[in-house]
Parts: sequence; structure tokens; C-alpha cells
Amino acid sequence: LPAGTNNIGDVDVLTLPALPTGSNLIGRVQLDRPTAANLSSASINAAASGDNTLVAGVGGQTVRIWKLFLVVNAAVNIILKDGAATNLTGAMNMLASGAIVLDFDGEPWFVTSAGNGFVLNLSAAVQVSGRIYYTQS
Repeated sequence: LPAGTNNIGDVDVLTLPALPTGSNLIGRVQLDRPTAANLSSASINAAASGDNTLVAGVGGQTVRIWKLFLVVNAAVNIILKDGAATNLTGAMNMLASGAIVLDFDGEPWFVTSAGNGFVLNLSAAVQVSGRIYYTQS
């Protein structure tokens, strides 16, 4: 066994030093607070019928959607798209005050083709608000 460990039956237990007095530690776990976000984000504020670009395309780069939430003000059909031509979803029939929440789960929900943006298509001129979290490279 490595120095500083104890063996209890079939379980190895690491012996850790005592916590310093006045530390901000909880038990023996320190919570790191990142100073910069790992994901880019943007507000969703769309109200025009047809295509509304949520993340603009950049030549040679793909957009990966990691998290998203949105709320619609009135009944509308929504399609999420890879650029102008490729649907990533079918038409989703939303009722007034309907919402979509896509939580982070380790895999992107959507990935666009290189150079294409991520687009929200609305069947009618209805206010859609929310936030999108993405990476682009």
C-alpha cells in the first residue's frame, strides 16, 4: 500500500491531513470557483416569422449547443436548424407560455455543419425569449 493509507478489509482508505483552522473547506472537499465560463452564451430574443439566427456561422467552424432554454409568448411551431437549409428537428408545436429546456449532459444537443450557424425557425411572428450556451470551433 502507498504510504499514508490504511487497508480496511477490501477497501483502501486514504489518510488525509487535518483541516487547517478557519479554512473554507467542507469536510475534505474544496469547491473551486472558475473565474471564466467554459461555454459562450447568448440571449434568445426572436420575434420574426421564419429563420432567426441564434449563433452566427463562422467559416470552417461548427457550433455545438450544450444548453438552452426558451419560452414562447403565443402558439407557434419551432424548428431548430443547421444553417438555412437543414432541419435538426421537426416542427415542434408550442402552446402559449410553452418552454423548452435542454440541460447540460456531457454531449452537445446539436452540432451544425462547418460554417453554418444555429437557427431558430418560427412559423409566426411570436416573441421567443431565453438563453443559449454553446461552443464554436
